[in-house]
Amino acid sequence: MRFPLLLTAIFIAFISSSSFASERDATAKETKLVKKELIKRGYTKINDVDVVNGRFEVDARSPKGRDVDVILNMKTLKIISVNND
Repeated sequence: MRFPLLLTAIFIAFISSSSFASERDATAKETKLVKKELIKRGYTKINDVDVVNGRFEVDARSPKGRDVDVILNMKTLKIISVNND
């Protein structure tokens, strides 16, 4: 009888922990730094700068003209990945 109850408690804990993923809008200062860095790399139409799990996630247009999601390291501003929309 305790086993199903334990499994239920573990499941609820797991679901709850995933909902605590850190997400917020970037501050004005952060947004300015990210935009400056991406413009330097040829990106345009940079908007929707968010901080998710300690990284910047940005919607932008790549130098090749594709709409992409860019993920950057918050401390170094190095691009971690670029995904097509």
